[in-house]
Amino acid sequence: MAERLSETTISSEMAKLPDWTISTDHTAITRQFTFRNFNQAFGFMTRAAMLAEQINHHPEWANVYHRVTVMKEADVPVRLHQGEEFQQRAGTL
Repeated sequence: MAERLSETTISSEMAKLPDWTISTDHTAITRQFTFRNFNQAFGFMTRAAMLAEQINHHPEWANVYHRVTVMKEADVPVRLHQGEEFQQRAGTL
């Protein structure tokens, strides 16, 4: 099992993900995206799903009308960089 990152490293890495929040137990990062309507939100999920498959990064997510909440859990303390990669790529969608 990989060693957990220190609090300092986690804080430093999270600073690179300003729109994401980390759970108090450092086991998940979450971000909420808001769109103008359901069609845009669902389109984002469709594009993000194809991207997630390409990079083998499968987050948990939920859609309620114009909001999409994305959560990545489990190995977050070890692989925060994947959240940053997903955020960078998702920003281009």
